[in-house]
Amino acid sequence: MRELIIDPGYSYTKLAFLRDSKTEFTAREASAVSSANLSFSPLEFDGVKTAVGAIEWNGKKYLVGKEAVLRGLPELPKQNEFIKTILPLFVLKYGNKFDRIHVLISPRDWHLKKELIDILSFAKGEVKVYPQGIGPWILAGCPKDCIVFDIGFRTVEVIVVSSWVIRRDLSFALEAGIGFFAGKIVADTPFNIAEGFIKKDSRFERIKRDYWIYLFNQLDSVRIFKDVYNPSIPVVLSGGGAYLHKFMPDNIKPGKIKVIKNPEFANVNGLIKLLRQEVKNEKVHQNNPS
Repeated sequence: MRELIIDPGYSYTKLAFLRDSKTEFTAREASAVSSANLSFSPLEFDGVKTAVGAIEWNGKKYLVGKEAVLRGLPELPKQNEFIKTILPLFVLKYGNKFDRIHVLISPRDWHLKKELIDILSFAKGEVKVYPQGIGPWILAGCPKDCIVFDIGFRTVEVIVVSSWVIRRDLSFALEAGIGFFAGKIVADTPFNIAEGFIKKDSRFERIKRDYWIYLFNQLDSVRIFKDVYNPSIPVVLSGGGAYLHKFMPDNIKPGKIKVIKNPEFANVNGLIKLLRQEVKNEKVHQNNPS
């Protein structure tokens, strides 16, 4: 049994390749596609048709992931492109070698689950869909009640867990990711902003300090969050933004906070545990089917 896990993000898509429940390797690839090749005029979008490694989808050819960054004019995904373009392209690039494909999607896209499964019906393997945030919750030990802040580059997925149930009616996503906030302060491309955090660019020191105040102000504007949140509820931090947890001011810091190790891969690594049947709490399985 060969299985593929895909966790898409606005900057990077995280992947895991499993054989008989054993992880062969994990990878991170830019969530970029390009329908133009640098060997042609940027306006000649069909130029990619002669490019090695081009993938065809809906009658158009694309470079995907690292090939788009190295040899194309990379386009970062828009919200409505994940389901209809980005995920199908990554499945076409990797997925036809697998017996089962596990896809993680944002709470804001959960209503499109059936549409996504229909779109990916071309894949050889069975497609299963999970909400982003399930992985960090599992790695945190599956607490009965908690809130997961899965802080990505552009969005923050807020996952509410109550009595071991991921409450899809209370979970939501905000355009308040660390890169989204940084883009308001630093005039640079999304790719350079992402690299700036990785390389500890000095321009981002103020952003690290101010981000948490900005995030909690944004969360306070969401009625659902105001109804369910109080500082005594355990909070799980994951995603690339979780690396900045030490900059969170004490006056807004939750009373109980768990930062997931290797937080950028938390969704992938947590789902691996679930697939390996390492989660022994039956209520987790019963209450949260894919």
